[in-house]
Amino acid sequence: MALTLVHDCPHCGANNVAFEREKIAVRRTHSSRYLHSIFFLCAVCSMPVTITIRSDQNSIDIDRYTGEIRNHFHQQISGIFPKPSPTELPQHCPENVARAFLQAEDALKRENFDAAVAMDRRALELMTKEKAPEDAKKPLVQRIEILSARHEITPALKDWAHNLRTMGNEAVHGVDGLTEDEAESTHEVTKFILTYIYTLPEQVRLAKEKREAGANG
Repeated sequence: MALTLVHDCPHCGANNVAFEREKIAVRRTHSSRYLHSIFFLCAVCSMPVTITIRSDQNSIDIDRYTGEIRNHFHQQISGIFPKPSPTELPQHCPENVARAFLQAEDALKRENFDAAVAMDRRALELMTKEKAPEDAKKPLVQRIEILSARHEITPALKDWAHNLRTMGNEAVHGVDGLTEDEAESTHEVTKFILTYIYTLPEQVRLAKEKREAGANG
């Protein structure tokens, strides 16, 4: 049994995946100790992570170890790189909208591009129903136009929302599937729309409250 690292992949998002050891490098630090960098490859996407181990020795007979690396070097491990990218969820979204957005981001990391776009469309669907509950039973295309007529979204955001709606339909009903670039751009559009709808107004409201509280204080 080879030496492995069980870790959430920062590249593809796979959880508790077994990384297979690839190679090891070593460098001496200013404190005369050694940092051993051990490279592992994700069994799902084959992308690398590096685990660093502090030691007083300039070499480690790594081949004599088997199983999970933490079982042997837990106290000496100084880091695992790269770190997972933080999720850029727009602030102040309702829970159901946020959940759809996060599911889209997770699918994007796993390269499930059709699923990512479908969930971004769901975030848009839920947002329009939340902002126009009296029109919740109308088609999404109409709800987008209603929000535009109320000036709750700008003309540019209206066009983006319609494009997101179309891409979502393609993700669900299309034959060929969507590309990585299409999924990434759609997710960015979703983030911009949710930021405009939820994040910015709440930030303005909180800033106004703070300013008024300061004036009254």
